[in-house]
Amino acid sequence: MADLETIITSHPFWNGKAADLGSRLAGAARLLTYAPGAVVFREDGLAQHLHLLISGRVALESVVPVKGVTIFKMLDPGEAIGWSWLLPPHRWQFTARAAAASDIVVIEAAAVRAVAEEQPEFGRELVNRMADVLMTRLESTREKLKQVHSSAHARQVSENDEA
Repeated sequence: MADLETIITSHPFWNGKAADLGSRLAGAARLLTYAPGAVVFREDGLAQHLHLLISGRVALESVVPVKGVTIFKMLDPGEAIGWSWLLPPHRWQFTARAAAASDIVVIEAAAVRAVAEEQPEFGRELVNRMADVLMTRLESTREKLKQVHSSAHARQVSENDEA
């Protein structure tokens, strides 16, 4: 496998915009491997890292009343796993769980935020990229909530028909 700096700068999330920051980001990063079923981070936990999926698959999940644990989105290599590390209160909105053996670059969020403050152009690009991530997560959540609501409604209608 390539060195950590190359892995970070070639990750699709950056779209080539972090080439000159590779060594600085690599100094605040590590590459971790998660077994299937391992928790990457937990909902409402402190969000202190940017996670970049290199290989494998990761499920974003949450507990939905009556339905239980529900997967809201499956992530593939090339995606950033979370966005909560960027915005206060820095708490994860979902649990991330490896759905397959996964290699993930974990970068200290404070280091990324510091670079964004020092280099406004990078900061703007970072916010734009995270806004894209946030929009796709919002769309996935909305679609999943529609499914959950329609299945709950169907169950309620079925119970009323039996009465």
